[in-house]
Amino acid sequence: MKRIKSRKKFRAVGSSRPLTIVSYVFTIGSILLILFPLFLMGSYAVRDAAAINKFPPDILPECTKSVEIVLDYSDLDTGENLEDIMRADGIFAMYALSTEFNDNAVGEIKVYGQVDCKTVFYQRQHNTALQVQLDYGAYRNVSKFDRETLVNSQRYEQALEVTEYEFDLNGIDRKPKADNKDLDGLISPMTAHLTDESNGFYLDGAISNISLHKNPLLMVETFKYYFDIVKYMYPNEANIQKYSLFAFLFNTLIVMGWAVLTQIGLCSITAYSLSRLFSRRMSKILMMFFLITMMIPFMCIVLPQMIMMKGIDSLNNYRAMLLPYLYPSAFYIFLFKGFFDQLPQDLLDAARIDGASQFYTFTRICMPLSKSITALLVLNVLVSAWNDFYWYLRAANRTTLWTINLALYNISNNPMSKTNVTMGIAFLTILPVILLTIVFQRQIKESVISAGIKG
Repeated sequence: MKRIKSRKKFRAVGSSRPLTIVSYVFTIGSILLILFPLFLMGSYAVRDAAAINKFPPDILPECTKSVEIVLDYSDLDTGENLEDIMRADGIFAMYALSTEFNDNAVGEIKVYGQVDCKTVFYQRQHNTALQVQLDYGAYRNVSKFDRETLVNSQRYEQALEVTEYEFDLNGIDRKPKADNKDLDGLISPMTAHLTDESNGFYLDGAISNISLHKNPLLMVETFKYYFDIVKYMYPNEANIQKYSLFAFLFNTLIVMGWAVLTQIGLCSITAYSLSRLFSRRMSKILMMFFLITMMIPFMCIVLPQMIMMKGIDSLNNYRAMLLPYLYPSAFYIFLFKGFFDQLPQDLLDAARIDGASQFYTFTRICMPLSKSITALLVLNVLVSAWNDFYWYLRAANRTTLWTINLALYNISNNPMSKTNVTMGIAFLTILPVILLTIVFQRQIKESVISAGIKG
């Protein structure tokens, strides 16, 4: 008899296995579906601008390549001008290849200068940094990329300032890779392009070797140069020149910090008053008033709010960004009140018997017990302040006041901006929100669990 019962129990447990498998598959599929836009955004960010327009589009980006060019100057009588000649050859080789092979996933270009098989010169630049100079910097609006345009001009000195290179006649500790790889058959076209004298292309040094190697880490390095792009877009803004994208991040953090301080403070005090100080009837009436305000579309109050801000001289400054958060959110009041209503009345009565004031009860008893719901609302306030856009666009649309989202909007509207740049900056702005969610995930779970506990 006992064996029969155990078999029935085993069958009952085993029957749930298909449902468990289906739930796991469904959950994993949902997660992948949710993260797919983020993955696609990151994929576009590490591609060349020309490769993004490829049809049919590829989901995975092509692995970036490192191009190494070895130039031999052993037979060249240069005297004391060898360093200048090598720098000019390096600048020409890097920009000439970057413009011609931008759709071949070229990640970086290295130029080695050798004399009698000894490396005396090394120059390296990431392709994204080269594209920044072509789109916004030294070689902006240049229509012809011949040797004379790239080297014999004032633009050459500007390009040289942002290029890393080493030179020592006694030799430097830089050696090109020995293997001669030809990925995608690019060596011959690159050699022909650098020596096409009909287009004004030539090198003073003799090309002894060109090799290509895959290096996926160059994709990650791409994001480093997205921070520098805004410096070229807004050259007259001192804060942007000094802090780059962090200037917009600073404005965003000011708004987020103020929003958390005011919303959590005001909403918790209001909710405690409705829950414990007012009569039940009056509490319901006031709570209904707050909930009704949630039904008013934001677009209906934008104009009156702007008129009010203009009347107190608070447009296009930090006051326009911060003052609206002094109005407590009805939704946060509702959540706080629901939590305070669940607290046992005996606990609060005991505090009152011991002589605790209402302020002491609120700060020392109610708020410490509401850590889970507070953490959830802090996350909501942070995400809401991070994503806020329309009000800042209308009330604080100055370069020095831009938040991350407002900066991204203006960068994307810049006619010189390319898709990979916009995607790269957007990808960087999403990461902090994801990190916040990961950090507060335990508090979110606790708040959801405690929301279902009554009494």
